[in-house]
Amino acid sequence: MSLGRTFFKGIWRENPVLRLAVGLVPVLGIAHLAINGVYLGLATAVVLLAAVLVKILFANLVSKEVGIFVDFASLTIFTTLLYRLTGVYQPELLVQLGIYLPLVAVNGFVLQRLSVDQPPAARIADALGMGLGYTAVLTLVGMIREFVGLGQFFGRAVLNGSLTPFSLAATVPGGFVIVGLLIALYNALSGTGGEINE
Repeated sequence: MSLGRTFFKGIWRENPVLRLAVGLVPVLGIAHLAINGVYLGLATAVVLLAAVLVKILFANLVSKEVGIFVDFASLTIFTTLLYRLTGVYQPELLVQLGIYLPLVAVNGFVLQRLSVDQPPAARIADALGMGLGYTAVLTLVGMIREFVGLGQFFGRAVLNGSLTPFSLAATVPGGFVIVGLLIALYNALSGTGGEINE
């Protein structure tokens, strides 16, 4: 598979949220604002890419059995570093993202293990594709929930007048419905979903 196809696989064909259902907790919990989706998605992409680079650098130095511990340690270290830097330079953002920022390590671990048997260049392309695909869905869900639930678009009011926002969309149950509808739309557009494995 070419690097371009590997990259775009994470954005569409194997999107972490829409196809693989990875990282749904942050999508439902924090992506009620579009900007939260952007921040958390990019944080996941950066940590995932950094961990993949560490894995590539140490691939010849550690055995396959120890590799899983290197993966988890690097993801934890990079997530902690990002958490600390955010606390120092953007403390209001840290409060806004809350517990969902440390979950970047868990999501990154799952996404990184998906490409474990690929060559280095393909792993980098996969990490970028998965990270940007995750960011795109987090942002899209946040935009929909913010617009429908709060009448805003990236924090700016756009619904003024007789059309009142549907506040349920900004809640976790509303987010669950919106994500479910997006997955259904994705399945219809991609021709996937509904397969029965016997």
